[in-house]
Amino acid sequence: MPLPDELRQRVHDRVAYFIQLGRLLFGVTLPMPEIGFDLRGVRAATAQSDKIGKLRFNAVLLRDNETGYFANTIPHEVAHLVVGAKWGYDVHAHGPEWESVMRQFGCVPRRTHNYDVSEARVGGTFLYHCDCKTHQLSVRRHNSIQRGEKWQCLHCKGELIFTDETMIACSSHHLHGAE
Repeated sequence: MPLPDELRQRVHDRVAYFIQLGRLLFGVTLPMPEIGFDLRGVRAATAQSDKIGKLRFNAVLLRDNETGYFANTIPHEVAHLVVGAKWGYDVHAHGPEWESVMRQFGCVPRRTHNYDVSEARVGGTFLYHCDCKTHQLSVRRHNSIQRGEKWQCLHCKGELIFTDETMIACSSHHLHGAE
């Protein structure tokens, strides 16, 4: 289901507000970024902070989580653009510079969202187990483990082991590892 034009315009206006705020607070030259609504999967949004800048939003998650998007996700992504303009592109994505911008925007600097992603998830999940329970991991996490990354359960600290079965239904569990 496509996003209504009114919602797209509200996102554009909110991005413009934080772009202007970033210019004023940090004295940066920051063009209005290109905005897309084509992001899929469980990511809420992404920012490409190069000379032009591009923001991509997940239309499914936006539609289901408007309040969170306007309060957190949009300023989160614009903060990445401000950081790129002020400190360059070699700083840590969610480092102290980004945290500072978020605080100046009046937002709590959170790296991840907590939206219900059941309607947005693409593909199945993979069953893994540890010493205490079974976990359902996304394709992305499964692929990172297949490349050699180690993931562990936050509860028992046991390594997650692939059970060689694919699930369609998805849910989130407490995991520890690099995303």
